[in-house]
Amino acid sequence: MIEGDLTTDLVKACKKSMTGAVIIKHADRSSYGIPDLSITWQKATTWWEVKFFNNKPFNSPEQQEIMCQKLSTQGHCHYVIYKQQYAMRSILIVNPFHINEWDHAAVGAAAEFNHTWVAQFIHALHLNAASLLHLKGR
Repeated sequence: MIEGDLTTDLVKACKKSMTGAVIIKHADRSSYGIPDLSITWQKATTWWEVKFFNNKPFNSPEQQEIMCQKLSTQGHCHYVIYKQQYAMRSILIVNPFHINEWDHAAVGAAAEFNHTWVAQFIHALHLNAASLLHLKGR
């Protein structure tokens, strides 16, 4: 299993959960440092960096961490960490400012590799952002 497979499955779940969403995968050399996914739906855009932890540290380059922190400061950006330790699987959603203590600082967590749960988390985040925009008259 690799991050690309997890990202593909997550995109499928998001398309099912958020009909009409514009989902862009930014996974190529020209987008170095930019999170893996951007999702625009309900007049909000969120950014998502997917990582896979399999009993060894994952690579999170400094440039990527800085970009994710900047995006989080001005909008919404999170890491989605798929964690596999032996037979145990879980998903953690982590704020970029807490990536160094990701295993203890998740803003959301679920058992198994439940892509639908992540898509529902993203769905709720977009609906909350849209309701805030509505209150501001945008």
